[in-house]
Amino acid sequence: MASEMGLANNIRLAEKIPGIDVVLSSDMHEETRDPVVTAGGTVIIEEGQDGTRLGQITLTVKDGKVAQWKWKGYDITDKIKADGKIEALVKKSP
Repeated sequence: MASEMGLANNIRLAEKIPGIDVVLSSDMHEETRDPVVTAGGTVIIEEGQDGTRLGQITLTVKDGKVAQWKWKGYDITDKIKADGKIEALVKKSP
């Protein structure tokens, strides 16, 4: 589920409605360094604001259900070298 409700509301929703496997959220300027996992097993990821973090989640689905997940977070800083092709496209855009 993609959400803009904020971490606390996402947790409440995931605990109230069964069957939500993953919540991806990033609207309320909150940030989790690691996913929050509810008692029912919902994985909630709050990446923060304005592109300061990027997350990668890999889900293994078996028989229609998430059997396993792996997540890695990345901080976006000025230490990351620009990709020349992408940089040229950005400069070229209006």
